[in-house]
Formats: sequence, C-alpha cells, structure tokens
Amino acid sequence: MAWSPRTVILGIKMRPFLQFLALFVFVAAGSPALAAVAAVLPPVALGKKADWKAASKVEKALEAALGAEADVLGVSAAGAKDKKLGKKTLACKGEAPCFAKLAAPLGADHVLASLVIGRGKRQKVVMVLVSAAGAEVEKWSGKVADVGAQAARMIGSVRKVAPVAAAAPAAAAVEAEGRDSVAIMGFSVTELPDSIAARLTDGAVLGVHKLKLIDVISGDDIKAMLDQQQLKDILNCDSNSCLAELGGAIDVHYMINGKAAKAGDMIRVTVTLLDVYNAKAIAREVREIKAADIEKELPGLAKKLFNPILATQGGSVMLRCTEVGASLYIDGDLVTTATGRVFKTQIGGGTHRIEAKKKGFVTWAKDIDVAAKSEQMIVIDMLPSQDYIRKKVARAKSGRMMGFVGGGFAVALAGSAVALQMMAQDEFDSGAEVMKTGCNGSCLDGDVANDSWALSTLQGSLKLNPAAEGLEDAKAKYTQHFDRQGNYLNMAMASVGLAGVSVIYGAWSYLSADNPAKWEQFLIDEAPMKKAGAPAAK
Repeated sequence: MAWSPRTVILGIKMRPFLQFLALFVFVAAGSPALAAVAAVLPPVALGKKADWKAASKVEKALEAALGAEADVLGVSAAGAKDKKLGKKTLACKGEAPCFAKLAAPLGADHVLASLVIGRGKRQKVVMVLVSAAGAEVEKWSGKVADVGAQAARMIGSVRKVAPVAAAAPAAAAVEAEGRDSVAIMGFSVTELPDSIAARLTDGAVLGVHKLKLIDVISGDDIKAMLDQQQLKDILNCDSNSCLAELGGAIDVHYMINGKAAKAGDMIRVTVTLLDVYNAKAIAREVREIKAADIEKELPGLAKKLFNPILATQGGSVMLRCTEVGASLYIDGDLVTTATGRVFKTQIGGGTHRIEAKKKGFVTWAKDIDVAAKSEQMIVIDMLPSQDYIRKKVARAKSGRMMGFVGGGFAVALAGSAVALQMMAQDEFDSGAEVMKTGCNGSCLDGDVANDSWALSTLQGSLKLNPAAEGLEDAKAKYTQHFDRQGNYLNMAMASVGLAGVSVIYGAWSYLSADNPAKWEQFLIDEAPMKKAGAPAAK
C-alpha cells in the first residue's frame, strides 16, 4: 500500500490515534517555523471619487518590491490566507488598532497598510506600518511612484530590529505607544475663501509637527479613517463633548479645532486645544493676522497651544535689545525694560512670543521654541516707524542748520566788533586833534607825547594849558569825542561776547544733531498707486 499524505489523513482503516498523530506531524512539517516580519495588506482607495486604478498600481509596486522577500507576506500570499482580507482592510477605515488585529491571523509581526487618497494632482498615498501589538511603528505619505522604495525601507527597518524584538519588547514600539497624538481639524471660515482655510490648516499641521513630540493626524488622514456619514456629522460638531467623541473614534489624545473670520483687513483666527480623554479645552489662542502672514504666524500659534503641557520642560532665554528703553514682553507679560545689557530669564517649554515695544518704533515680535534644558540668545533690532524717522530727519537737519546760523551770527558779530573798534579809533584821533589844535594852537601844556589821548582814557586827565585861548570850547568838543569813543568800545566788546556765545551755540547745535543720513536710510519710498482703469504704460 502506498503511503501518501492524503492516505495518512483520510485512510479510514487507521486507528484514530495514529490518524491524529500523522495529521499533527504533517501540519507541523508544513507550517513555517517563524512568523513573517510583515504582511502586506491590499491597498485601499478612499475619497469621494476613489481611484482604484491607482490602488492597483500601488499593489503591483508592492508586489514588485517585496514579493521576493522570504520573510514578507506579499499581497497575493496574504489574500490567499484570508479570502476576505480586502474587505477587512477596507472596513478598518485607516485605524491602526484595526490593522493590528489582522496581523495575528496572517502569522505576521507587523502589517503594512496602504491608503490611496483622492485623485489627480492632489492624490497621495499613505502607508502605515503597524505592529501586531497595535503600535504605529511608522507612517509615510507621498506619491504612487515612490511606494516600492518606501515600503522596502519601512519593512527593512523592522527587519533590523526583529532579533532584538524576539528577546525583548521593541523599544520603538514602546516609544510609539507612549507618544501622544493630535488630530488637527480643518479650519472653519466665515466670509473667507476655502483656500484660506486650507492654508490655515496646513500652517497648524506644520507648527505642531515641528514640536517633534506629538504625532500629527491631519484632516486628510481623518477623512481616510471615517466614512461619509461621520464626516457629515463633523460639519455640525462644535461642542467639546462632540469633538471628544470624534477624537475617541480616531484614537487621539488631543484635538485642535480652528476657526477664522474676516475682521476688516485682517483675519481673526481662533485655535483651541482639546483634551479628548477629559473632554475639556486646555488652551485657546486668538490672534488677528494678515492673509499674507498665515504661513508665518500659524505654525507658532499652533505650537503655543501646547505650552501648558510642555511647561515643565523649560529652558532659559537671553534677550538683548539694541534700543535702550524698549519694553520687553513674553507672552504678553512685561518682563523688563531694555538697558543695553543682556537680560536672562527662565521660561517653560513650548512656543512663546517675544515682543519689544517703544514709542516711535515698529513693534518687534517673534515666536520661539523652547526645549527642555535649552539656552538661546535672542537679539532684538527694532525698526523706527516712518513718522518717527521723518521727525528725526527734520530735527537733525534743523540742528545742523542752527549750527550754521550760529556760526554765521558769530562771524557777523565779530565783523561788527572790528568795525566798532575802528570807529572808536576815529573818535580817538578826532579828540587828539582837538587837543592839539583847538585853542588857536595846542591846548596841551608843553610838548606832550602822541599818547595823550590814551592817557586821558586810562587815567582820566590830561596836561592842559590853562592860558590857552578857547580852552573851554576845546574841552567840550574833546568830551564829545571821548564819550562816543567809549560807546563804540563798549559796543565792540559786547559784539565780541555775543560772537563767542554764537560760536558756542552753533558748535553745540551742529555737533549734537544726528547725521540725517543715519535716519534717511530707514525711509521707505513707496511706488505710486496706479489709478483704476488707467492704460498700461507701453
């Protein structure tokens, strides 16, 4: 009698015990000794217009990249083990714990799930590698063309740690399980285009991603996880309890809900961080921003929401403001006034806003990230406002002008002093001539030197001849010349004094005035506005 596996299993003449023993040996011999490193699930297409053709391309790329791997259960092999694997994968709606439940029946340590979202230029593929324990090991998002290379890389990473994982729990899985996640809902907008909502959402996702402490689930990921009815329910979901239920459905610890409304020329943005586990708001930030500044403002605004969570993981910040007297603020609280020296302070972890304010200057503001036990220097260079700059330029030019005016007055007064001195000299000469010839001859007593007039000025007396004819008339004329000469001398000395004062004032005005060029470099020349309907220049 020929012994074959079929005979061993189905032979009715064998004793039941021998049949069972033979069956056990056959199954044991035919079963794999070790579980596969990963099983690849059938790709799933999602969205309003699901692109199953692209999903087929992804499947072929996965088979081509991983089909030859001995420790990988490809799509075809996994489907052969479970005929309903495609429906089960689709029913998971992108949830990692659901994918993990498919690993054990397939005899794999991990499963690789692929989601094709949307179609056309905005289409993307999301691949998630999940351990059998339910931990999300890695997630990748990109184009269909990159699927094969990324899948090989992701599975290669877990293959490297597989021997260690057999002896002890994988450190990566433990870390992933202990890491919180946040879902960022799409922004709801009022009187604003949908493009603004998309930019706000992308800015928030980018900001939280930069923290590198929390896994981010975007709106596209949420759409991949929920069915159409649930998405419709979200549109009317606004309360904390409702959002908490949604967060529980997609298994996240936190959620960020954002709103934006038109406020004049600005956009009033409100973002709220919700603790899903406790169904309560942890932090809320409100800020008015310009549409052009969304990409610059939103990342910092979103990161700032996590400050209460990261407060215990603080560091130190050193602030150096070049404008003495400026008021420095951290998160709206005044911390110091700039003195020109460095100011150091301790600050909690997370994102904080540093501001510097001073009258006449444009407010300086910047969002900074503070990591645990970090230390960073922030240099603040403040820019004067245009009105302030114009006043400074006018004051500088006025000071320089007054310097020139003061110098001009000094020169004029010095010239006046010289002229008055010359006029005094003329009176001197005229008085001397009267004394010498005003008495039908000389009125002086004897041969007096030519400095007789100087003697009369300094000593108040002259050697006169009492017998000279017409002496009294000569003395009267002499007195007139003497008085006028004194007046001219006094005026000359006053002019010299005023000239000195003008020199000092002019020099002080010129030297104390700023150089106008120092401030003119900050003036902004704006192009003239074109009139509506004006013909374009040829």
